[in-house]
Order: sequence, then C-alpha cells, then structure tokens
Amino acid sequence: MKFNKKDLVKEISKKTGVPQNEVKIVVESFLTTVKEVLKNKGKIEIRGFGIFYTKKRKGKKIRLPGQSKIIESEDKIIPYFKGGTKFVIPNK
Repeated sequence: MKFNKKDLVKEISKKTGVPQNEVKIVVESFLTTVKEVLKNKGKIEIRGFGIFYTKKRKGKKIRLPGQSKIIESEDKIIPYFKGGTKFVIPNK
C-alpha cells in the first residue's frame, strides 16, 4: 500500500477532527524542520518512534559508460531514520 503526504494529511484529519488545511501546515512544518536540522548536521530523537540523523558517505570511483575514463564522485551527506524499540510492526 502506497501512502503519500496527501494521504497522511487526510488520515490525521480524519482521526483528530482537525481540518485538512491545518493538518497540512503542521505536517509540512514538521518535514521542513527535520530537513533544516539534518542540513545543519543535527539529530532529531522522538522517543518510542525513532531517530532522524545523517551519515557521511565517502565518494567512490565511477567508470563512465562507453569510455575508459574513471572519475571520483564527491562525498555526500545522506539522511537516515532508525526506528525506535517501540516502533515495531507486528507480522500478520
């Protein structure tokens, strides 16, 4: 089952009774805040849910298709999410 941001807003609105336009503002604010914190090399821990953090991925050597030329890609900062101990999805 695919679940996008619009579906998330609808579901939260349905469960809380808060209008969708207000839920959308909160969801977008949350996502923007997560991005800003991670961009500044921070970490967000939500107890019982999980941790949003970043890792540095080293660059690697890449061979260009159709050429014998090899280039080195740059290091990248990659966002990660690690589910908390209470964030367990039971088997059906």
